[in-house]
Amino acid sequence: MVNFLDLGFKSRNGFSRPNSTAVTAACLLGLFLGISGPTAADAPSNAERYDKILVSFENGDFKKCLIDDYALINTDADDPAVANGIFLAGYLNQFAQGDLERASFYYEKLLKKFPRHPAAVLTRKYLADCYFLKGAYEKAREGYTALGDLAEGAAPENFDEIQYRLAICYYYAKDYTGSVRELQKLLKKFPKSQMAPSALFLLARSYQDKDDPERARSVMARLAGAFPKHPLAAEPLVKQTGGKK
Repeated sequence: MVNFLDLGFKSRNGFSRPNSTAVTAACLLGLFLGISGPTAADAPSNAERYDKILVSFENGDFKKCLIDDYALINTDADDPAVANGIFLAGYLNQFAQGDLERASFYYEKLLKKFPRHPAAVLTRKYLADCYFLKGAYEKAREGYTALGDLAEGAAPENFDEIQYRLAICYYYAKDYTGSVRELQKLLKKFPKSQMAPSALFLLARSYQDKDDPERARSVMARLAGAFPKHPLAAEPLVKQTGGKK
């Protein structure tokens, strides 16, 4: 049985410990968003504390980083340093700790308290990812759908992943018309995506579950023609029970 959670993007989103590339990218993101360094609007002590937290982050000392970050967040101050600390708490819990519940808590807290934060769109994407990985597909679907063009503009290198996960949400809800629609969007926008083989296979499965075996076979032939050495090209189609056609 194919687990669609493992297809296409597993290597791109590990959840054990950020590697050096991920840490560097996150640090650059932080600098781009202006989340390092005191500003006139910051309480100086919180700004300085956040700078020290970033040093721990850059050094890969995520345990110390989280301990100090929690202490900063608990001041509950209404300033940029605390807002950035909340985002960082969500990020580290998701990617370094693998604690999706706690990551969701901090992402939700940031969006509620600081809805105009520069990382709000990215936060919504990460929050939807947490719901998805927890198997809360309805909430994940709402989150991915709400991102829409904003998500595409904020992270075009990940939008194929967003589109694929959105299709999976529909598929696991047994809404095969929805999964077909989203997969067709993905394949049209990103025909050379690394997720294209998985998307084609899920599209064939969706047609199979819609009681349209002819189209299912056609998509499988397309998969075999475009990616003849991919394992999914020889995978049998197994039908889900029930669902919306």
